[in-house]
Amino acid sequence: MTIKPAVLVVGDVITDVIARPAAAPAHASDTPATVRITGGGAAANTASWLVEAGVAVTLVARVGDDLAGRERCAELAALGVRCAVAVDPTAPTGAIVVLVAPDGERTMLTDRGASLHLSPADVDAGFGTATHLHLSAYALLDAATPPPGCTRSPEPGPPG
Repeated sequence: MTIKPAVLVVGDVITDVIARPAAAPAHASDTPATVRITGGGAAANTASWLVEAGVAVTLVARVGDDLAGRERCAELAALGVRCAVAVDPTAPTGAIVVLVAPDGERTMLTDRGASLHLSPADVDAGFGTATHLHLSAYALLDAATPPPGCTRSPEPGPPG
């Protein structure tokens, strides 16, 4: 009997805003572009592709208590991803503006939002029958992500 692997994927669920300008962006002016909004995030993308390959997947992530977070989770669930996603009441779902040049080179403007608050407790909630772990490097190596067991201190206010 062959046991199918079950993968726990940990990382970001993001809204991607992808812009393909028709020409080089004109500073301080309008530039025609094709723009689309879609689900993204390295972990969410990995989870989607694993499900497409027939693997059972649980995705652990954190989204904001907002429409974007609900839409991203609904999209993933419709694909067959089991979402063990925490809802953060203090931060919005992350978003990335992706500028795609005619040669395909990408420049990204990143706001990881609620993903920055992913905690060990969130990960604990996702463990189940997983036989494999995929940990997104963004969640592990981003300097803005607090180390395990630490909480983020509030951002300092303006001087004075």
